[in-house]
Amino acid sequence: MPSLPAEPCLHDVPPVMIEPVLQPVAVPVASEARLAVQRFQAQLADLAAMGFTNRALCEHFLQQTGGNLEATIDWLQADDATGGEVRRSLERARGGQA
Repeated sequence: MPSLPAEPCLHDVPPVMIEPVLQPVAVPVASEARLAVQRFQAQLADLAAMGFTNRALCEHFLQQTGGNLEATIDWLQADDATGGEVRRSLERARGGQA
C-alpha cells in the first residue's frame, strides 16, 4: 500500500481549490448613503440646529470629511460663498432632488 506524504503539498492541489472561497462584494451606493446617514445622525442634527438645512449637501460633506463637523461647516460655508456650486452639482446628479 502506498504511503501518504507527511505534509500536504500545495503544488499537488489543483489551482481552483487554492483560490479563496469568499469574494469581495460591492456595496450598492444607496446602502453606502444609508450607512453614512446612520453614522452621522448626531452631526446632521447639529448642522440642522445651526441652520444648515440642505440635508443632502450636509451628508455629502460629512462623507467627504469623514464626519468632521468643523471641516463640514467650512465646506458648507465655502459652497455658499461660491453660489452653491456643489449643491447644484448634487442636484443635477440626483435629478434635481438635492
